[in-house]
Amino acid sequence: MRNFTPFLLFLFLFICSDIAPSYGQAAPPSRTPAPKWSLSFNPLGLLEPQAAAGIGVGYQWNDRWQLWLESSLLFHGIWSPAQSLRSGFREILALKYYFGKKRDFFWAVEGRFKKAVYTDTYNFYNPASGVTLNNYSYTLKNSMPGGAFWIGASQRWGRKSHFRIEESVGLGFKYRSTTKDGIPAGFGYYGKVEDSGFPFTTTPRGSGLTMYVPASIRVFYVL
Repeated sequence: MRNFTPFLLFLFLFICSDIAPSYGQAAPPSRTPAPKWSLSFNPLGLLEPQAAAGIGVGYQWNDRWQLWLESSLLFHGIWSPAQSLRSGFREILALKYYFGKKRDFFWAVEGRFKKAVYTDTYNFYNPASGVTLNNYSYTLKNSMPGGAFWIGASQRWGRKSHFRIEESVGLGFKYRSTTKDGIPAGFGYYGKVEDSGFPFTTTPRGSGLTMYVPASIRVFYVL
């Protein structure tokens, strides 16, 4: 189902923009012309702990408001943790409000969901038998819903250019839940690595609420 999320959002917004009534009078021109559709890419996503590569689609129905969705695939990057990332995806849906004389600043609220599957190696212990499994390989799965607030700035690359760049930074919370597959019954992590480590979880092995800082520099192409 997740593979159809961008398509369904695009189709829904296209239909809404076509059937919106005019009520007999044209709306007064906005201070800054507001193109409706845009595509975006986050080059810095390739440098994240779980490297992310994807495309964003935005729909801006006036010069202030935009609904934006980004879908990304995750893979093992250069800054990845000890766990080997086998697969994953991330979906971010944000509502943006542009302000300022030229509408070159914005705030936004986002909701996101990320899922990742790792191959991990760790020590496990069975308290009933006293047996320890050293450097045991297993499958670790993370599911992380979350939400955040951003602030940012937007600049066009030239007066008539279709390109613009947006820098943003924010603060949010997400809940990491973990599933461990391939571990013999009765065994658990050796130590306290399952603690959440709030406010910032430092390992994919930890479950619980954590803070995150969504920061990016995205390149937009306005259609």
